[in-house]
Formats: sequence, structure tokens, C-alpha cells
Amino acid sequence: MQDVQIKLTAKHLVDGSWDASTHHYEGKRVQKAASWYITYKEQMEGAGEVSTTIKLSNKAITLIRQGGVSTRQQFERGKYAVLVPKSLWPFYHGDAYEQAAYPV
Repeated sequence: MQDVQIKLTAKHLVDGSWDASTHHYEGKRVQKAASWYITYKEQMEGAGEVSTTIKLSNKAITLIRQGGVSTRQQFERGKYAVLVPKSLWPFYHGDAYEQAAYPV
């Protein structure tokens, strides 16, 4: 694993206008097969410290958070996100678009 400095800018569309926030972290990166993994810790309001992993592959970017909050979001070019409760994954079939999920 290699130490890295991470600059993460998040952009959100809120009430018709874009809002951006930039965060800086220290983390690690490693390549496994054809994907890169970046890991770091972040503080989330109301959740405390959360371990975050970003997986970068040719097909998608996957954001995984574990700790006081547990989420998994996958982003693919040209596809839109759908929130699917983790408890419903076995019943959910949506290969036409990717999933962003949260546990319930």
C-alpha cells in the first residue's frame, strides 16, 4: 500500500443550483487486478469516524463507507442511481442501471 493525499470534491444539485464542497484526507492506495482501491478515514456528523474505500475500475466507481454509517454507492457513466434498501437486494433485479444502497 502506498500513502496518498486525497482531495475530494463533492458536487450536489440542491433546489436547482449546484453546491460543491472540498475535503482533504490522508489515506492509502493499492492496485488489485484491474482496479485501484483508495482507503481513508473521515468524520461524519452524527456517525463519528467512518472507514471509506473508493474502488476505481474501468466500469465503475464504487464508494463504500463502514462504521457509524454503512453505505455502498456505485456510479457508472450514463446510468442513474436508484436507492435500494439492502434488505430488498435479493428481490431487486435492475441490470439496466446501477444501484446505490443503504441498509435499513
